[in-house]
Amino acid sequence: MNPPAAFDGTDFQLPGIALHGDKQLIIAISHAHSLRFNRRRLEGHLYGPWDIVLNYLVTDMRPNTFVVAQYCLDGKIASLADSVITLAGKGKGNKQHTPDFTIIMTIPVQRNDDLLLSLEINADLTDWEEVYVLFSRTPTLVELKRPPTRRPKSFEVFISGVQKFLQRAQDQLMLQASKVFESQPDCKEVVLIASSGVWWQWKICTHMGIKEKAIRQPPTHLDQPEESPETSEDESSEDEDDEDPDDEYTVAKGKGPPVPTSSRTIRPRDQLNEKIYKEPKQKKITMNDLTVWNPPEPESSDDDEGFSMTADGKRKYPVKYFRDLGEPFMETLVNDVEKVKEERTNVWSNIIFLGSPISNQAFYIIHEFLKEVEHVLLEKAEVWVQKENGTQEAQDAEDGQNGQSSQEGAGQAGGSSSVQS
Repeated sequence: MNPPAAFDGTDFQLPGIALHGDKQLIIAISHAHSLRFNRRRLEGHLYGPWDIVLNYLVTDMRPNTFVVAQYCLDGKIASLADSVITLAGKGKGNKQHTPDFTIIMTIPVQRNDDLLLSLEINADLTDWEEVYVLFSRTPTLVELKRPPTRRPKSFEVFISGVQKFLQRAQDQLMLQASKVFESQPDCKEVVLIASSGVWWQWKICTHMGIKEKAIRQPPTHLDQPEESPETSEDESSEDEDDEDPDDEYTVAKGKGPPVPTSSRTIRPRDQLNEKIYKEPKQKKITMNDLTVWNPPEPESSDDDEGFSMTADGKRKYPVKYFRDLGEPFMETLVNDVEKVKEERTNVWSNIIFLGSPISNQAFYIIHEFLKEVEHVLLEKAEVWVQKENGTQEAQDAEDGQNGQSSQEGAGQAGGSSSVQS
């Protein structure tokens, strides 16, 4: 008898897609990469599709698992065993410790009428304050970066852009993972996902792996305003075809660094040259000025070079979309999920295209990882709740005995006083 073939997970569907279909996700991805609605390839537009992907990933899990954007890993430790909350190195809202998305698992409890705790939540939506979140865990961190250019001069330029953005995401995720392990001592593993548009990478980062490997200092670009329209030459330009600058932070054209108020020279008002407004001369209107619309001159093209020249003299390359970057850049299929899980422990995957069979396989492994974390967390929570309820029941029994003794004592005292009278 032949041994059963190893399961590869390539047919896995996100639970949300199996329930709702993939039309919403397709449209969200198209909008995020749209030349019309995201001309500057802004990172924020990617929140739409990746929010759908991550929520679809946890659709079939318990309601205590959900997705949060911009969740600050502020270093709070909640010890489930001792029910004590302490502080350990607050992140102070630093962006370095704030992933774009975090999958959070919580342990919520609710007291019944008999004051016993329950893990089953049946509160009404307007009575949410009756639910107390006892503990939380962050098993998955996601960092997004803007998509690569749509109009690359060559394939090498495109792949270089993808790698550059993914590397930046990885750098931030490693810092964030170290904060998770610092603030959650019981956490042994966390899944990290780095994305540049529909291109993404992942790995299972272990606490021991971070201890064994010295974390290099964060690049300077992490401390600067990242890819904002005011500081990024590529995004501030009206033409999205400009190539990305070499540095993450570039002073906007025509602007120097900000000058502190204390260093500015304040001139007396009488020394200011006040300009007097003069009305411009009225231009004489001719018949040529009455033309409603003059079509622009056609762009000069050079088919041999593969680009066209815009009106301001810039080269404009054609839009190119890639799905397969080939070896050695793309992740290759391994027909055994256990082997893939072993290979991806503390080692980043190669680049994956969202929606491909390899992408399905990776999300299957991540989904199973989340289910296992949830199972272990609930087992610990059930033990803790049983312990707390046992303590509460013993206290109630003791209070009942004390109350009964008090009543008996009061009754005996009342009987003796009546006899004396």
